[in-house]
Amino acid sequence: ETFEFKKIAGSGETPDKWQRVVDGKATDVDLTEMEDFLTKLAALRAQSFNPTTNAAGLADAVLIAEATYDNDKTERVRFIKGDEGMFGVREGESGVAVIDADSFAETMKALDAVVSD
Repeated sequence: ETFEFKKIAGSGETPDKWQRVVDGKATDVDLTEMEDFLTKLAALRAQSFNPTTNAAGLADAVLIAEATYDNDKTERVRFIKGDEGMFGVREGESGVAVIDADSFAETMKALDAVVSD
């Protein structure tokens, strides 16, 4: 399942807002829930690093997070639940980050809250 979100900048007294885009149609999402998801996603940190991507095994990604900013910059991270734990694989980098599984689970709960409305 793919989820696309875009941030709409506010102006003057109008605050920023987030929208979910489905088949080209944008609808507003709850700002508090979206900020909670983004905060948890941004807070995911490597507990350690493994120099090889083999550590994540051959499992498919549980989540692929891609952010586009400054009009031309993109970052993409695949989160993989492997036999030995939870991993983050940043596109264009060798090796994997070992991610705290409980923190990742909380991030996914936050995403579910955003998309379930």
